[in-house]
Amino acid sequence: MSPQDLFNNSASEIINVNRVLKKSPGSWQNYINTVKSCVSNIDQSGVMLDHRRLDQTLQTIDEVQEFAYFDADSGGIEVLANWCVKEWNRIKESYPDHVEAFEGHGRWWLLNAQQFVARIPREDFDEEDDAAADKKRGTENYYQARVALASAVDLFKQSEENARRHYCLTGKLLELKAEACISLGNVSQTRDSRPHFEAALRALREAERLQGYKLPTHLTK
Repeated sequence: MSPQDLFNNSASEIINVNRVLKKSPGSWQNYINTVKSCVSNIDQSGVMLDHRRLDQTLQTIDEVQEFAYFDADSGGIEVLANWCVKEWNRIKESYPDHVEAFEGHGRWWLLNAQQFVARIPREDFDEEDDAAADKKRGTENYYQARVALASAVDLFKQSEENARRHYCLTGKLLELKAEACISLGNVSQTRDSRPHFEAALRALREAERLQGYKLPTHLTK
């Protein structure tokens, strides 16, 4: 089998797994070894290093990342998540103005943050007393969530800057940036949260102005 065929077959298998999981999400753990084997074959093929196939490699990282964080609350599948961030960093180093690579890496951090957010009791977000809320926000899960979400926001900002230079800004990117900013605001100290919420609002307003883009319902309330 040629390296290209090995890559194509493995990438297609991962895509098929993600399609199956959309219909049968409860079976995701049955596919962990399959996806790990596919990623190993992809590395063996060497195609990820071929700059002529950049679009293929971007799609492949996206698909692996989707599977790696299928259960984001649990922290994802570490070996696959680490593979994704390694590939995002490699592409960013080669293409420092690449829009999708920075966006993809930003989504990686947004997904990574979910494990820490999931450990925060829901009632914490409804805390009326700022002093009590801020005391809780000094704990480890809040801190780890802030680190991850701040990284996501920074990467989405870089992706946005690259997109503006290349005249290819999308509503989806602005939506992702807004979601990261809102989440960061929710886990930040009261005195620090307002700028994040304001940045989210600006991003959502701009996204609404883009022709052909409609915000999802949960961001219009």
